Amino acid sequence: GGVTKTTSLGLEFVKHEPTKQQLMNANKGEDFVVNIFNLFNDDVREMHHALEISEAAVNDLNKNFRANISQIYHMELAEFGQELWDKVFGVGTCDSAESFYEKLKLDLENYHNSQGRHLFEHALVDKVIDTHQLPLPEAFLKRWMQREFPNDYNSETIDGKFENEKVGLRWQLIKEKTQKDHDLKVEQIGRAHV
Repeated sequence: GGVTKTTSLGLEFVKHEPTKQQLMNANKGEDFVVNIFNLFNDDVREMHHALEISEAAVNDLNKNFRANISQIYHMELAEFGQELWDKVFGVGTCDSAESFYEKLKLDLENYHNSQGRHLFEHALVDKVIDTHQLPLPEAFLKRWMQREFPNDYNSETIDGKFENEKVGLRWQLIKEKTQKDHDLKVEQIGRAHV
């Protein structure tokens, strides 16, 4: 009934030594309890993004999470050359160190532009929602969600799940009101092909 999320985490980023040791001593497939705040170094923003919950909801979390290691990766430095270039960008895409670095530069620029837009959108949504704390009929909405979606919401899970739903509901109300007040229309003018 709580927050469930699959994520990857590098041990080098865990600063709390007892938690790092706990992870290193855990076996693949083994369930164990970990302090989520120690795991993410008390970084509320990182937990907000990793768990996909609001920053306000992070502060209300129970610190102890049940964890399970599904995969363990060991990284080693690869030899710099054609075999690496082919693995990274596909066979024959790069034929020299210069072409590899140029392709890497382009990929990193695209990644950082995408991540920058993503972070901006999240920051914007968070700021707008924090600024406009619209009151919601919580008791009614909880009853309605349990009646309409009984497989997703029940008496044990509704309180925890509703915290996340409130953010989405508020954002939807703000968007709809803004569109109505400013007579905004969103129309599809073309279809992107991937």
